Amino acid sequence: MANAPEEVPEESEVEETPKSGGGSMKWAIIAVALLVVLGGGGAGAWFFLLRGAAEPEQVASKAEQQGVPLAGPIVSLDSFIVNLADPKGKRYLKVKLEMELSNKAAEKELMERMAVVRDQIIMALSSKTFQQIQSVAGKSVLRDELSARANVIMKKGKVKKVYFTTFIVQ
Repeated sequence: MANAPEEVPEESEVEETPKSGGGSMKWAIIAVALLVVLGGGGAGAWFFLLRGAAEPEQVASKAEQQGVPLAGPIVSLDSFIVNLADPKGKRYLKVKLEMELSNKAAEKELMERMAVVRDQIIMALSSKTFQQIQSVAGKSVLRDELSARANVIMKKGKVKKVYFTTFIVQ
């Protein structure tokens, strides 16, 4: 049996896949998707930003009618950096506070007595250990203590609430 040479297909016998004409279809899909995204964005902007823009007085009167207490003036204090009262003394606390006050007169009074208020805050912060302030409950107790110390100083108004805007222990 002699080896028969294998037949090699000629170039004309090789099938070529025809090129698809999907270029225009691809652009049509992209255009439809773009219209959907832009239309959704415009509708969302109208719904959330432009549709129900109420006057602040209307919002305030609605809140008063529903019995929701309104926030008073908020005063931002500079950062405090203190050493904590840990036994080895290697930890420090950096805190930035904002105080919500009962009225505008309290805001003016707080600004006039800022040195005394800052002193009381520093004394309260530096008397705490890491274990006392690491939990959420500990931070809440600290918040209450800071507002109580400030309220001892204030005569024309009160500190309603203390907010931590930065709280870093290292």
